[in-house]
Amino acid sequence: DCRFDVLQSVHEQLSERITLHKESKDPEPLTLSPEEMGDILENSGATSQERERFVRRCEETFGAEADADWRYAPGLLSGTHDGHSVRIPLAGTWFDNPVLGLAAASVAGALSFCSLTPREIEAGFRNFQPLPHRMQPVAESRGVLFIDDSKATSLAATRAALSMTTRPVRLIAGGRLKEENLGFLKVFLTKRVKKVYLIGECEERLFASWHDAVACAKCHVLADAVGAAAAEAEAGDIVLLSPGCASFDQFTSYGERGKIFASLAESAAKRRTDTLEEQ
Repeated sequence: DCRFDVLQSVHEQLSERITLHKESKDPEPLTLSPEEMGDILENSGATSQERERFVRRCEETFGAEADADWRYAPGLLSGTHDGHSVRIPLAGTWFDNPVLGLAAASVAGALSFCSLTPREIEAGFRNFQPLPHRMQPVAESRGVLFIDDSKATSLAATRAALSMTTRPVRLIAGGRLKEENLGFLKVFLTKRVKKVYLIGECEERLFASWHDAVACAKCHVLADAVGAAAAEAEAGDIVLLSPGCASFDQFTSYGERGKIFASLAESAAKRRTDTLEEQ
């Protein structure tokens, strides 16, 4: 919607404002109205048509609501590109869930504003690969998927992980706690989780808080938790490492924890495949 030289000038002006805001020590976040963005565009040499389009696009909304300009629904994004209604398939991508679907709606609107076509936007979502240890599939066997979310070092991050799943979960959790409130996760455990396999120095506290809401097993260490979860998993289940805790009680980092989980998951998946083939 705007020429590259205009966008480059906008970037420079915004960078200057961000720097000044940081230097001011103002505790409030920096916000700009569409009109202020229009002024920045005018200073950047944008035409009146470019400014009008920009301000109009700044007012677009995104979400799951039916009236959102860019809307997420299971398996699909819908919005308007170049004056035409468009539908962007999300099924089978990392973004097809209630958490990242909303982010995808926002990103699709921004990319459309930058003149990417719906086909290019779809290709980006479909080819996207998550960073390691962030809801990263690491193994699969006979309908059981193993996912490494070792980066989830708080219970809030585990809540987000559970919100992203659409299949029954066997959750591996525990380590060094950061929070005192453990009960808020119960509603998500009862909705998503078949069983929790607890590890680490806080397993007793997590067991005491959660066992009345969901089946819990004290596994102590990650290897035993993966082994138990894999042995009990049924086709369609997810074995999810989303500890909700820091790793430093048993590992040097969440990265090491995730790598060890991936190795254990690969071995467990192979054993599961071999066992089922023998039956």
